[in-house]
Amino acid sequence: MIACYILIVMLIIEANKRKSPISLIIGIIISVLLVYAIISHKNDSGVDGFMYIVNYLFLSVFAIGFTLIAFADYLKTLFDKKAVLTITEYGINDRLGIFSCGEISWAEVNDIKIINVLQRNLIIVILSNPTEIIEKQNKFKQWALKSLLKKFGSPMVIFERKIDFDLQELRNKMLSLKDK
Repeated sequence: MIACYILIVMLIIEANKRKSPISLIIGIIISVLLVYAIISHKNDSGVDGFMYIVNYLFLSVFAIGFTLIAFADYLKTLFDKKAVLTITEYGINDRLGIFSCGEISWAEVNDIKIINVLQRNLIIVILSNPTEIIEKQNKFKQWALKSLLKKFGSPMVIFERKIDFDLQELRNKMLSLKDK
């Protein structure tokens, strides 16, 4: 009798549930300040008063939308048991946040870089065809992933705050599996 064993190299990193929701807190503060500015504005008649209200309403809607997105992402991090980053010999499966790319095979990965933005490190996974990955996502995700592509050169960005793992070690493990 011949036994056959399949060994799959797998690294599973859970989302950092201890992170403070800084973007959520900032969004709430800005939203409250903007709503207060609208409410406390003296009723001016004329175009200037109207434009003041319109500008602050627009900013308030933007700030409240940002806050709701930050809140949804924070809730996913806290309560979703599938909020993990999985690295295998087949590829990367990013499910850390609401704007994660999902499963990416190593064949689609060109390079993996660590960059520093505002004193925070990020892993940027450079993809051979990022627009194809973006088009597979729903319309809501596509907007955010296109923004990441424009800003960082890839829709797949792993933020240091999202995981409790050394990014240099993670990059090395990813590169070693990619090169197999």
